[in-house]
Amino acid sequence: MKEILYNPDKLKEKDITETVIRTKALIINKGYIYLAKEGTVYHFPGGHLEQNETLQECLKREVLEETGIELEENNIKEPFLKIIYQNKDWPLKGKNRKCEIYYYEIETQKEFDITKTKYTEHEKEKCFIIEKVPLNKSIQILEANILKNQKNEVIVPDMITAIKELESTKLKQSEHYELLSDLVKDIEKEQINKILDAGSGKTSLNILSDLFPNAQIDGVVFYNDIRKINSIKENVSNNRYTLIEKDICKDELDKSYNLVLAHLLLGEATKWGNTVEELTDKLLSIQSNYFIIFDIKEDPTIDYKRLEKRFQQNFIIIKKEEILKENPQEYDDFISKTYIAYLIKRK
Repeated sequence: MKEILYNPDKLKEKDITETVIRTKALIINKGYIYLAKEGTVYHFPGGHLEQNETLQECLKREVLEETGIELEENNIKEPFLKIIYQNKDWPLKGKNRKCEIYYYEIETQKEFDITKTKYTEHEKEKCFIIEKVPLNKSIQILEANILKNQKNEVIVPDMITAIKELESTKLKQSEHYELLSDLVKDIEKEQINKILDAGSGKTSLNILSDLFPNAQIDGVVFYNDIRKINSIKENVSNNRYTLIEKDICKDELDKSYNLVLAHLLLGEATKWGNTVEELTDKLLSIQSNYFIIFDIKEDPTIDYKRLEKRFQQNFIIIKKEEILKENPQEYDDFISKTYIAYLIKRK
């Protein structure tokens, strides 16, 4: 669990006169997130810990009261984020308050049920509602609402921090992240400032942005691959990448890079009228010191022994990794069970 402390008055623990504890739920339902709204003020469903309550009991009670969703024990994981505020003379002069806010991810198929909610008089007066918005649009929606109420200037930045931390946490738990982070351990990251993500996707762009926080990234996608293009535009928010629509087998790339990542690309070569051999040769002709070739082991269109021989002509194979997929995926000609990846360096 990540912890963030805001302590502008530099209070020490002995200075604290009262402690308030809150729980907040990021309720995710099929790519959507539930946001609570009172008038023009957004927040996540949740609230104050009552006497003799555990954090989990508080979360379950507040979520039920505000959304009508009954949480099961297996819905509640450990909190992924804790934000602490320590403020002098708050809320009254002479009181120094510590506020601990615990953020939980809740994945559920259950829908908002107003018949089971239990709103306070204050919530009724403020026209309390629950909005279900696309998770990938939630930060944009919150940012657009900041100026509508002064309270949003405090609450919304914390909500955005929580959404980004949740996305980062889930990204680092993915098989892609595990595989790529292990491969790049053998690269001096400070030397990597220009990366080409060939056959780019939202996951690889986000992983590369996380692993190489100072690098500029070109994401190349075949110009007819509308699914990938739209997914990247909707889900990748950092400003350190440039999306390029090209057929890298037929169109020239006039740049040099420190690292090229070919991510689940070789097996799709024939989809765009290219062969695996053509695409491999084109990839390896790009000016770069390091390459990561990353694909599916069971794909019958890829001859990995032949591929390794091709690498050895001009490159050193630094590392070869294989990792089982948590959820095998069925294609027309094979079942994808294993990721295979090579880190190679130009001789």
